[in-house]
Amino acid sequence: MCATKHKRALSPVDTDRPAPDQTGLPSVDALPGREHLSRQYAELLDIAARLIKECSRLQADNDDLRASARLWMRMHEQQVERANSFEHQLLEGARRV
Repeated sequence: MCATKHKRALSPVDTDRPAPDQTGLPSVDALPGREHLSRQYAELLDIAARLIKECSRLQADNDDLRASARLWMRMHEQQVERANSFEHQLLEGARRV
């Protein structure tokens, strides 16, 4: 049994389309408007970097706010404890009189 290979007829070269790379897909370097896409990609990377930096700053602010809130809650709890203690002392003093 003999396998035969058939050759495809070659079509004329389309000069408007980029030449395919080894995957059969057009090479990215040959795409029209590549410079424009590269600028857009660089702008997107810059925007992403700024967003990451801003998110980090906001996270730090959030952490600071949470720490402040915990401190205020502890101070409030201490004031409530003091007020309850003072009220208890007043009631004890009133009973003695």
